[in-house]
Amino acid sequence: MVTEIQPLTNIPYPGMRPFRRDEAALFFGRERETSEILNRLLENRFVAVIGAEGSGKTSVINCGVIPALMKTPGTWKFMTLCPGKDPVGSLAGALVKLAEEKKTDAGPASTLADTLKKNPGSLSRIAESLLGGDEKLLLVADQFEQIFRFSRAGAGSTPEEESEAFVNLLLNSINSENGRIYLAVVISSEWISDCTKFPNFAEAVIINRSSIIIQGLLRENLGDAILRPLGLIGKKADEELTETLLREASALPEKLPVIQNTLRKILTNLRKNGDHSEALSVKDYEETGKFSGSVEKHAEEIFSGLDRNEKYLCEKIFRSLTVKGPRGEYRRKPCTFGHIIEVAGCSPEKLAEVVKKLSDDEANLIYYQGDLNNDLNTIIDIRYNVLPENWSRCRNWADEEDISVRTYKHLAALASLYHQGKTGLLKQPELRQFTDWAAREKPVLQWAVTHDPAFERAMVYLRASEKQFREEEEKREKTKKKKSKKRRIFGLGLGLGFIITLGILGIFIAGKYKAERALSEAEIMQDKSDSVSLVLLKDFLVADSIARNAKRLGEDALKQKETEFSLRMQAVAGAEKERILRKNTEAVADSFRSELAESRENELKALQQKQEEAAKRMLSTAKAMALRSVQMTGLRDLQTLLAYQAWLFNNRFGGSRNDPDIYMGLYKVAKDYGSINYKVFKGHDGAIRSVAFVPGKNQFFTSGEDGKILKWDTGSREQNLQVVYSGSGIAEVLSVSPDAGWLACGMDNSVIKMIPVKDPSAIQYELKGHTGKIKSLVFSYDGKTLYSAALDGKLLKWDLAARTCGEIGSGDVKITSIDISSGDSYLAGLADDGRALIWNASENRETMRIETPGRSIKSIRFRPGENILAVGYDNGLVEFWDVTARKKIDEIYAHESEIGNIRFNKILAQMATSSSDGSLKIWDMNDLKALPLEFRDNDDLVVAVEFSPDGQLVVTGTAGGGTNLLGRPTDAGLLAVNVCGLLSRNFTEDEWNNYVGRDIAYEKTCDEKEFSIKVKVLR
Repeated sequence: MVTEIQPLTNIPYPGMRPFRRDEAALFFGRERETSEILNRLLENRFVAVIGAEGSGKTSVINCGVIPALMKTPGTWKFMTLCPGKDPVGSLAGALVKLAEEKKTDAGPASTLADTLKKNPGSLSRIAESLLGGDEKLLLVADQFEQIFRFSRAGAGSTPEEESEAFVNLLLNSINSENGRIYLAVVISSEWISDCTKFPNFAEAVIINRSSIIIQGLLRENLGDAILRPLGLIGKKADEELTETLLREASALPEKLPVIQNTLRKILTNLRKNGDHSEALSVKDYEETGKFSGSVEKHAEEIFSGLDRNEKYLCEKIFRSLTVKGPRGEYRRKPCTFGHIIEVAGCSPEKLAEVVKKLSDDEANLIYYQGDLNNDLNTIIDIRYNVLPENWSRCRNWADEEDISVRTYKHLAALASLYHQGKTGLLKQPELRQFTDWAAREKPVLQWAVTHDPAFERAMVYLRASEKQFREEEEKREKTKKKKSKKRRIFGLGLGLGFIITLGILGIFIAGKYKAERALSEAEIMQDKSDSVSLVLLKDFLVADSIARNAKRLGEDALKQKETEFSLRMQAVAGAEKERILRKNTEAVADSFRSELAESRENELKALQQKQEEAAKRMLSTAKAMALRSVQMTGLRDLQTLLAYQAWLFNNRFGGSRNDPDIYMGLYKVAKDYGSINYKVFKGHDGAIRSVAFVPGKNQFFTSGEDGKILKWDTGSREQNLQVVYSGSGIAEVLSVSPDAGWLACGMDNSVIKMIPVKDPSAIQYELKGHTGKIKSLVFSYDGKTLYSAALDGKLLKWDLAARTCGEIGSGDVKITSIDISSGDSYLAGLADDGRALIWNASENRETMRIETPGRSIKSIRFRPGENILAVGYDNGLVEFWDVTARKKIDEIYAHESEIGNIRFNKILAQMATSSSDGSLKIWDMNDLKALPLEFRDNDDLVVAVEFSPDGQLVVTGTAGGGTNLLGRPTDAGLLAVNVCGLLSRNFTEDEWNNYVGRDIAYEKTCDEKEFSIKVKVLR
């Protein structure tokens, strides 16, 4: 039963809960709906009250229909119940309560429940036995959707047969003629489609039209609901507040809990402040946070009133009761009292105390059905979705819970791969992320198993990784101490050398003193020499004076010659001036001609620049449209138009062929509404192990942990698959020969099974040489040789004609994965210690090794047509090596953690990489700095990736058991094929103006002839 809450004095608004029966005098604005429900109920003895959450359905029943029934002829009894996790048990409990009101004994509720389950017609008999001569019973099944919600949320056990028994009991109770039981079912409109699980009930609701839809309150009815209760306590709102309340409430017609909570907070604040003024003002309304912020403010006030431990429990409660949906929406999710106790690690008494504080009439944030003191299966739920929608703290908690769940699932997936021998223990920084998460969240078994049952395996994997890291740290610390000791010894030697140096320096100073003494004696001899030099200098000055007089006479003669030369040069300058004047005139003309040409060139450049800017703007608009389309999920026409028009603009104005935003817009449309080039392959149960295409054909093989090998045809519109093998063994890896003749299957029992491609039922044979699971197979380019690697570390070379093998020497290194370059020039092997070895394939001679201290290589792949090897590391780095020149030529940080797969598209120059971070990326090999296509919608880690031979499709297999095999187009143009066939219309002018731009000329995105739905215009 729902918790009973006593009303607060002088507050005529219930807040965030429905009106109770004793509050009928406070309920206004639903007179028409009450009359319609009453008429339908009395006419059919059954009515379904349907409406959106928060539209007031329960309040109409409690304060409209029930008071109205009490005025009709006859005596009425009322029995209200919520199905909860045990609908038949709830029904039995309601009958026991009715019997107590009648002061009779109906027996224990458990016995009644057994009787009801065994006999679908027993409800009518038991209920009528509790009624007097002229009494009638109205049975109200409130929150009927709980039989779907609680089962879907995993909050309780509601088997389908028990739900069906509950529905049959209700319907049978009103089928008998002259019966005295009347049934009212209250259900949220979003769950109506689930009612089709019960055909009889759906017929009663839909076909017999025994239903009433509760819509949002109209403005005039809002006025009654908001203002008339104030008059009951002698209050009124001034004109400005009245207009503000009606205007803003009109935008929230189906969010009555928000409206009622805001009005309640206005009066609560006035009572706290001792304000007894007659009229309420806009100021009073704004202090509550208005309709837009009152829920947030109310919830924060309740939260701030809790002590530290209670706040911790409050967080645990709301993290358990709130879930973040796939589209980023926040929804309430029911949960049992016992589950929250296990997650929070507290006593039932302490948690019950906090639950009661959050559910009392002052808070109304949550509610519970059951007995907190005696029943750990008591269901707890948030009152309305408006709480997580409007309370930021609750949304932050939901985000943290979502991140925690994703982190745990990621850890569990890595632990599963480690268990299968497909990955190693965690390294930094990934290890630190998981250990920080474990320390912060302190996950418990009861919480974890609801997301992934392999909790112990995941935590053992984490502890093993921590242990390995500590051991490595201890080794590094020992090495550091040894180095420190060596440095101390070196320091002692250095000190001794310093003392010896001081001795040598003393000897040097003594020698220097002797040298300075000798220098002083030399300076005395120099002074004597300077005296002789002064006498010689006087004689030199006399000779210099005579020379200057002779030079002056020569300069006078030179000046006279210069004057004569100047006159001759003036005459020449006059002639030159005339020549320059003519030349300048010609230069001016040339300048005008040049400026004119430059002006024209500038105009052309300006026009070109303007066109380039316009193109950039259109490309920016296209990207914005594509991003907007991703947010329009559910609006099929608008979402598709935005994505397709964005692609048209991108092509028209020279955008990148595979711009990630443009691609993802079309990709979302393909996922939501279908596309001939987006393919979901359904055939395997559980994880995919390997994918291998048939050369030159639209066919590929897959193997999975279910033991099957399947053959698929991508060229068929309908799913076309053939079971090639189904047995007890699992094919760990597949490879098809270049001539498409043989499928090589590396099995988990160390055998290589050879199956004819054209007729898998024909004669097969096996190759035996390994003693461990086969992990890698690759054919030579002529198809005559097969190379294999397994967990036993052997690298074998098979002569397929003779069916014999020889081992390629690698010393003490164990090879677990291999690849071969174009033309069989080089063979690359990946060792179990994280190194890559390269051999000359024809000579079986090792030519180089790739290894980096502190990093481990996790994947290798040759680029088609080149001797370029891509290697992927455990830290997300991908390097490209020219194995002929034996040097690294490029690198990119492709992911945040370990690289699991590298594959190349032979046609479109693309590279696909997958990682333990859960993502798949497709890179443009012509521009590795460009953003890649990134896919994070995989149902689990991507463990197998292959491009189709025509380069148009990339097929991925995951470690999950859901949508585990996908085919995605490698080019956005393939996603644009037949997009118009998904549409029923073009953009409206208003949509074009809002989403494309008012200054961009309107155009039809598609020809109406291509639309999937033909619309005939009536004139």
